[in-house]
Amino acid sequence: MSNAVGETCAAGNCFWVVDAFRLTRVGDVCTSEPEQQLKGSVFLQPGLQAGSLRLTVEMNPSSTAGLLADLKAQTGVFEATLKTQLGAVSVRVGNIEAMAVEGFDRRLQATSAPFKVSFKAEVPSSGLWARKVLVSELSLALAAAGATLKVRSAELTWPQTTVDGAGSVNFDVITILIVVGGVSFVAPIILVGIYWMCKSRKSVEPTTDVEAGSKQGEVKPEEPESLDKENKEKENAYIDDNDSTVSPASEQSVDTA
Repeated sequence: MSNAVGETCAAGNCFWVVDAFRLTRVGDVCTSEPEQQLKGSVFLQPGLQAGSLRLTVEMNPSSTAGLLADLKAQTGVFEATLKTQLGAVSVRVGNIEAMAVEGFDRRLQATSAPFKVSFKAEVPSSGLWARKVLVSELSLALAAAGATLKVRSAELTWPQTTVDGAGSVNFDVITILIVVGGVSFVAPIILVGIYWMCKSRKSVEPTTDVEAGSKQGEVKPEEPESLDKENKEKENAYIDDNDSTVSPASEQSVDTA
């Protein structure tokens, strides 16, 4: 925001009335330093976005080749419409080609033809967006340009992104790399866990066998009652032996005394 060319302020205290929520004051005058700071902001750095626009165009009496020629003649209309829809700094259409009808809706094959518009757009890196009225905007723009083409459907796709000329990044490749990295990180942990489980099982099995063998080798001590019974039987046997050795003569001598 600046004064108009040749505009001067005759009052002693000149000021602007602005909306503080929409305008940030950087300095009293615009210098190259704050201007470069704004241009170097992350949200304002342009990124080169390669995308494609798939169109379904209503067929006219001419052939598909005639439709393709008509679409290529309206390259400027596509560039201007996409620029408005995406809020891009610039849009350049690279190629327009007819698509195969395989997988195309059979109800539309007789009356419509699919085409692919490849383009590159310079957009802010803060994000890309497309309005839902893309079909109507394209139809109005083509009609305003005098074209007889009628767009039935439009699908916007973004297969790859290039920021600051650093090179293209394929989102499918990124996903594969993330999955492979996760598997390579988790797999060693699982293998180590299985190894320790097997090792602990092997160390527990011999201990169990030793314990079982020790239990089998144990002999129960004899109970005191059985010992007493055996001692009594021995004493009785000893008394019987003594009784059998006494003679009748000895008995008589004892009675005489």
